Amino acid sequence: MRRHDAILDATIVEHRGHVFKTIGEAFCAAFARPVDAVAAMLAAQQALAAEDFSAMDGLRVRTAIHTGTADERDGDYFGPPVNKVAWLLAIGHGSQVLITSETAALLDGVLASETSLRDLGAYHLKDFTQPQRVYQLGPTHPDVAYCLNGLALTFRDQGRYQKAEGLLSQALSTRERALGSDHPLTKSTREALDTLRSSK
Repeated sequence: MRRHDAILDATIVEHRGHVFKTIGEAFCAAFARPVDAVAAMLAAQQALAAEDFSAMDGLRVRTAIHTGTADERDGDYFGPPVNKVAWLLAIGHGSQVLITSETAALLDGVLASETSLRDLGAYHLKDFTQPQRVYQLGPTHPDVAYCLNGLALTFRDQGRYQKAEGLLSQALSTRERALGSDHPLTKSTREALDTLRSSK
């Protein structure tokens, strides 16, 4: 885990962020601009993906980004924005970079061309009476398909078959483009989608 910590710390600092707290393996960081937070987390995901974590059966890190005004006391931050990003992180899966609609609005038109922003729909987050729209951020990379696939299986298990089918279709399209139609991961996603459709 020391390598994980070093990568996160370095990418956060490199992109003008500040680590204000660690909780176990989790890093809490603040950035002046949301675009810097996004760049840092994408760089961290890519750096982690390039490392060999096979000794611990792989390592997939989830990230949540929200924009708001928080209260600073003794080097720590408090308030609703901090709570919201914590609850957003709780619904994430490994390798996902999730962002709120507030951050998504500020990123409009400023993302790099190789970066995608995918609307995952509205979710019920703890302490919020209204569903909150959630986006997934990331490069067009097979890991995006991995996250979509995992989320689709969660929806399937909840009986939300239409939502699961849409996410599996997106995962299949991503894997076909990135890996080819004959890759084992592409085939397994296609089979999962066919099974879901036949069971409806």
